[in-house]
Amino acid sequence: MARFRGGRHRGASDAPKRQSRERVFVESSVTPEYLTGLYESHITSEAAELSAPYFGKWIRLTGPLGGVVRRSSTEALVRFDRRPRGPRVPVRVEMIVRGKQACDRVAELKPGAEIAVVGMIKAATRSQVVIDQCEVEASTAPTDDGGTTRGLLRRGGLRSR
Repeated sequence: MARFRGGRHRGASDAPKRQSRERVFVESSVTPEYLTGLYESHITSEAAELSAPYFGKWIRLTGPLGGVVRRSSTEALVRFDRRPRGPRVPVRVEMIVRGKQACDRVAELKPGAEIAVVGMIKAATRSQVVIDQCEVEASTAPTDDGGTTRGLLRRGGLRSR
């Protein structure tokens, strides 16, 4: 099961130009489960209103890679491997990676690799959260011999630390 962590909260800048460039992270208590949970405990219109302030803010997530689907040469959809545990259906987190180089790097990762992702919250529903402008910051990639290599994704691809 994926472990979701929110990022640390940073205050917004008073200057509009700086605010648009600065990444404002949600508090660590804001997770995909929290956002989808709003739809379980409120009617849809109330849940949409309660979740809206988080859209456009950034979040950090970690979990095992479920798969990568190339939508085009410059866009990929990344999903965590989310297996059901207990009666509750797991939250589906769809992470959109943009840019040819970023898509090429993420396509090299193997399913099961533990990844750390940062991205902007775009949408939430009762069962799904969409994260846009995702960057895979780190990965524990499985090796051919069954071990793992701890690596960091940089311009040159997956590199060992």
